[in-house]
Amino acid sequence: TQVVLLIKLNRSQSVLPTSKERKNNFPIQQCLDICIENKITDACVFILLTTQENRRALNIQIDELITVCNGAKKNLIQGTFNLNDHEIYKEDIKKNIDQCIVICENYEDNNNENEIEGLWFTLLTQLYKIMNEIKGERTEKNQNYVEDITKLLSVQIEVILKQMCCYISINKIIEQITYNFKDVQFKEFKELLVKILSSLSHM
Repeated sequence: TQVVLLIKLNRSQSVLPTSKERKNNFPIQQCLDICIENKITDACVFILLTTQENRRALNIQIDELITVCNGAKKNLIQGTFNLNDHEIYKEDIKKNIDQCIVICENYEDNNNENEIEGLWFTLLTQLYKIMNEIKGERTEKNQNYVEDITKLLSVQIEVILKQMCCYISINKIIEQITYNFKDVQFKEFKELLVKILSSLSHM
């Protein structure tokens, strides 16, 4: 009932209790179904993290990220480019990526190395795919704005790689990247990995 009322009153409000005591009294699946139906991504993710369904939470958050990036692409290629929308899309992209990182960081089963790697590499692969799709929209007219977004995504990929080093060995990261991205240009990852290795050597 509280979830339904909050959705009707203000979709932007948090729809779940923050304390463990109140949270444990909530019918989790019913709340999740309502939040999915109303497309309240942050609430869906919150619920799934409480039930340790990080993979499902990440997929939902990535879907939201893709939706935002598709909006940014549409703004880039349509006849009436809107600079204000462009800046809003950039902020939303950053927020969604930050939430994806939180989901990966909050996976609690440290003994399940395959799932830890799977979460991080799912995020990395999707981000790289999105970045290349946006690069593909570059024209002489919009190239500065395309580079604006791809630079943001490149910085976030670097952030993700650095965070991955806290959960996955650097050797494993290099091994997986050279395997997963063997059919694409490796130049960007090579430069990032060299930078990360250099920073780690000074720690």
